[in-house]
Amino acid sequence: GRRAYTANAGSDTVSVIDTTTNHTVGNPIHVAGYPVWIALSPDGHRAYAANSGSASISVIKL
Repeated sequence: GRRAYTANAGSDTVSVIDTTTNHTVGNPIHVAGYPVWIALSPDGHRAYAANSGSASISVIKL
């Protein structure tokens, strides 16, 4: 199914949501400090988390 990715700034994680069931898939993915935005690569193989607290980008292989 399709998945959505959400930044969890308070816990420095990204959650994966199955949009068919609206349930979380697996454990949250830990990223650098305070993620605020998520973007997906055009090919759908990576997610990029913009981390406000650490002024960095985390790359998540999907």
